[in-house]
Amino acid sequence: MASTKGTLHFERYSSISKKTCFISEIQNIFGTVIFFQFLSNCMIICLIAFNVSQINVYIPAVLIGMLTYMCCMTYQIFIFCWHGNELHLHSMRLVTAAYSNNWFSNTERFKRGLQIMMIRAHRPLTLCAGRIMLLSLDTFMQIMRMSYSIFTVLQGSAA
Repeated sequence: MASTKGTLHFERYSSISKKTCFISEIQNIFGTVIFFQFLSNCMIICLIAFNVSQINVYIPAVLIGMLTYMCCMTYQIFIFCWHGNELHLHSMRLVTAAYSNNWFSNTERFKRGLQIMMIRAHRPLTLCAGRIMLLSLDTFMQIMRMSYSIFTVLQGSAA
């Protein structure tokens, strides 16, 4: 019975290790692309807001098209940030989940393995855009603030 628990623990730890490697691969492949996606979406959002503010005659079809496009650009940023935030939150819960199991009635080997996993889990899994900004809801708000700041500068220079 003890060897089955130890094997099960090793499989779980191996699964966590594989997920960490997978996240690292995703980061290496898509990190830079996501960063440039964020930059371009930020510029598009503020330029569309600027164009809407400069329209003299509001044509409903054009206005709805521009606002829909701006919402789509905002949603693209939000999706990346939401999933990055969820990954971070779930990885932070690993330590609590590991401690909450029935570890005290297991073998010493299991306890040592669990301790190693808990120490590793103190460093949360995160995704970054271009290794510069963390994908989180805080980052989403910073991007929205930056878009608004650029919009304000453009509007001030046009007046």
